[in-house]
Amino acid sequence: MPKWSSLLSTLFVATSAVVVLAHPFSSDGVSGQTPDDKIVLECSLDICIMNPDGSGKQNLIDDQKSDTDPELSPDGTRIAWAATQPAMYDGVERQQPDRNYAWHRNIAGAPWSPDGSRLVYVCVSPVNFSNAICTINADGSDKQLIYDPGDDILQVRQPDWSPDGSKIAFQGNPLTFEHDDDIFVMDANGSGVVNLTNTEERTERNAAWSPDGTKIAFYSSRPSTEGGQSALYTMNPDGSDRDVLATPPNGAGAGGVTWSPDGSQIAIECNVDDLCVMDANTGDLVRQLPSGAELWSTYHWGYAGGPPPLPIEDQLGSCLDNVNIAYGRDNAGNEWLAYEPEAPVFLQTLHEFGAGSGFLVNLATDCTITSGVNNIPLYAGWNLFGWRDVLGQQGEVELEDQLGACFGSTNIAYGHDNQSKTWLAFEPGAPDFLQTLHELALGGGYLINVTAGCVISDGPNNVPLAGGWNLFGWQ
Repeated sequence: MPKWSSLLSTLFVATSAVVVLAHPFSSDGVSGQTPDDKIVLECSLDICIMNPDGSGKQNLIDDQKSDTDPELSPDGTRIAWAATQPAMYDGVERQQPDRNYAWHRNIAGAPWSPDGSRLVYVCVSPVNFSNAICTINADGSDKQLIYDPGDDILQVRQPDWSPDGSKIAFQGNPLTFEHDDDIFVMDANGSGVVNLTNTEERTERNAAWSPDGTKIAFYSSRPSTEGGQSALYTMNPDGSDRDVLATPPNGAGAGGVTWSPDGSQIAIECNVDDLCVMDANTGDLVRQLPSGAELWSTYHWGYAGGPPPLPIEDQLGSCLDNVNIAYGRDNAGNEWLAYEPEAPVFLQTLHEFGAGSGFLVNLATDCTITSGVNNIPLYAGWNLFGWRDVLGQQGEVELEDQLGACFGSTNIAYGHDNQSKTWLAFEPGAPDFLQTLHELALGGGYLINVTAGCVISDGPNNVPLAGGWNLFGWQ
C-alpha cells in the first residue's frame, strides 16, 4: 500500500500514468521539513528513497504495480514517476484529468522544470503514434506536444530539462543504419533540435545536466572494435569537449545517470544493478552501493524537504564587500538576525536564510548582485529585498498574488522599490489614494505586520509568517 500521505495530482493514460505525490521529508525519516540530499530510485518496480551512502533506504511506493523513473521536484517536496496502474487501487482514488490515450501512452519518466511548475515526458505522437515529447502542468492541466520527431528520430526517450529551463536534452535513434541512440538537445519549446553526439555504431543514453548547466553527463557503450566497454561520459552543452570521465566496475549500465545537487559527484548504474558514485572532476570511484536482491534502476539525486539555506556570502554575492550592515528576520524562528562586516565573528548571527526570507541591507555604494539566478540591483543606503525571485514569472507581481492567503490578515505592509529608492505602503483600512504598495518588481521584499500567524500558500512556496512583524522576500 502507498506510504505517502497526500495526493497532489495524477495524469492517467490507458495503463500508464505520471504520478505526483507530496510528502513531508526529513533526514531521519520522521515527518518534517529538514532539507537533506537523497536519492530516489526504482527498486524492483517500486519507488524507494535512500541516503547517498545507501543507508536509510525506504520503500515509498509498494503497490505491486510497475513504478519507474522517479524524479524529485526542485523544492524537494514532491516526486513524479511513471506508473502502470488502474484508475483505483488500494482504496486510493486517482484524479483522471486526461483520457486521451493516443497522446499519453508509454509514458517514461517526468523530469520537472526548474521552477517546479511543469513536467516533461515521453508521450505518443497523434500523427504516427511514435514517441514524442510533451510537457504538462504538475496538476495535470495544459498538456502540450512540444516535439514530434516524425520519421526522423526513432525511440525518443529520457528528456531532461536544463537548470535554467531554456533547453531540453533527450536521447533518440537517428534512423540511419550505422547509428544507435544519440544525445540531442533542443529549445524548451521543441525548436532547434541538434544532435550533440552523432556517433556511428555507438550508444549514448541518459543525458543529465549538471546543476550549474555547464556539463551534460551520459552513458555510452562502444562497439567491439573499440573494446566494447561502457562508460560515463561528459560534454559541454554544445557537444564539445566530449570525453570519458569514468569506467565504473564491470562497466557502466544504462539504468540512469544523475548528479549530486552540489555537482561534485555523479551516480550511474554499474555492475548490472549496483549504483556507483563517481567524482565529477576526477572520475574516481567514491563508493559502490550494492543492490542486493533488488533490481535498481532510474535514479535521481536531489534535495528532500527543500534545498538547504543559502549562506549570506552566496545570497549577497558580489555585493558582500559593499555591505555596511544587514538585518534579516528568520520568519520560521521568529527572530531578527544581523551581519556587520567589522563586528567580531561571534556577533554575526545572519549567516544564511532559507526560502521565503529577506534582507534589510545598507550598502556603502551601488552594487548589483551577480551570484545566483538573477542580477539584482542594490543601491547606496537601505535596500529591502528577497534573494530568489518569483519562479516562472516576469516583471511586476500584484501584492494580492504575492501575499496570497495572508493578504486578508495584513495590518500594514511596507515595500522598498530598490530601483526608484522609494518606500511604498499598503494598509487595508486606508483610502485608496494613500495605497502606494500595489506591486513590486522582482527582487523586492516586504516588511509586513500580520494579525496572526499565517502561511502564504500561493505561489511555488509555502512561506510562514508569524503574528506581528515579518521581513521576507517572495520566492
